[in-house]
Amino acid sequence: MILIKKVYNNIKYYFVLQKKYVELESNYAKLLKENSELQKQLFDLEKKIEILSVKKDNHNSSLFHSNDIVKKNKSLRKKINLFPDSQKGHKGYTLKLSNN
Repeated sequence: MILIKKVYNNIKYYFVLQKKYVELESNYAKLLKENSELQKQLFDLEKKIEILSVKKDNHNSSLFHSNDIVKKNKSLRKKINLFPDSQKGHKGYTLKLSNN
């Protein structure tokens, strides 16, 4: 009798495990499908980003020449922290205050 109960419980447990296995398999198939869809979306979005990140000007788009974004040329001269119209090495004089 005890042996029959154990066998029955094992069979019952086997069917429960088999049912869970089928559920897990179906969930796995759904996740694989969702993953492939998300990878496709990612690929499409990366392609759009690549297309949109190209700087547009009148050569590679329909923009007019006047709409081109032009970078300002950087000056090659070194900046000297002097007042305008002053010379390097010149001490410079200012008017002294009067006693009036």
